[in-house]
Amino acid sequence: MAALTLGYPALAGQFLVNTASDQYIAGYAFREFAANALRSTGGFPLWNPYLFGGMPYVAAMHGDIFYPTFLLRMLLPTDVAMTWSFILHIFLAGLFTYLFLRAWRFGFAAAIAGGLAYMMGGPIAAYVSPGDGFTTWALNTRNSAVSEYQNYKFNSFARIGNHYLGANESGVYDLTGDTDNGASIIANLKSGLAQLGGFKFSSFSAAYVGMRGTGNFILRLITGDGVTYDYALVPRNMKTTKINLGKGLRARFFAFQLISSGSNFDLEGVELIPLVAQRRV
Repeated sequence: MAALTLGYPALAGQFLVNTASDQYIAGYAFREFAANALRSTGGFPLWNPYLFGGMPYVAAMHGDIFYPTFLLRMLLPTDVAMTWSFILHIFLAGLFTYLFLRAWRFGFAAAIAGGLAYMMGGPIAAYVSPGDGFTTWALNTRNSAVSEYQNYKFNSFARIGNHYLGANESGVYDLTGDTDNGASIIANLKSGLAQLGGFKFSSFSAAYVGMRGTGNFILRLITGDGVTYDYALVPRNMKTTKINLGKGLRARFFAFQLISSGSNFDLEGVELIPLVAQRRV
């Protein structure tokens, strides 16, 4: 299941290769050439006449020529075989890490956690890249807060001193500046769903937000059924801002989301005053 969370686009027939990857630029062509030769001649091609004036194929080590997964390309189209080869390797990375930790007498839970951490970690998970955009998750180990970064085209992240660095196959980049290559960086903060009134419906008389910032902000309330309500928010330099909420807002579960327009902001807190109905549902 963990492997499929990375490779789920394969279930819809997508090719799990990034268009900027060397697997897309060259790897697919090398493997397709060999697969066609194997099907038509029953042997591995020794010479590739399509590059320059021709060049060796096997001797130039064009990909996983003798690797066991070449058998997949005999049964499936090359793009499908490459996709499921990626998923298989992600699964095996976690499985063998688990077995390694068990062999070192780690407990079941610790071995499972180690296997998942390895297979879902940046350097391994980045091999499965179904498009140009990436979503990266970062966990703050001090307070367990989770941050999500969209369109993050790096497979590794590190902090060295006061510098934040991202790395991919083309180099290491210093993540500085107020824009993403000239585009505003839209930041938002979202809470989990909370059941404020037990088994009863809840509504709100108002919301109180303490924050500092410039630009436009939206406070969004989200019900457990996925219905959203948006309210404009104007910061008052850490003074409490009261937001009057709609009277028809009623549900058992709520979450809030604070959305910026790309400007910097500091948030002190968000307080929602619940009104709990008397009847249980």
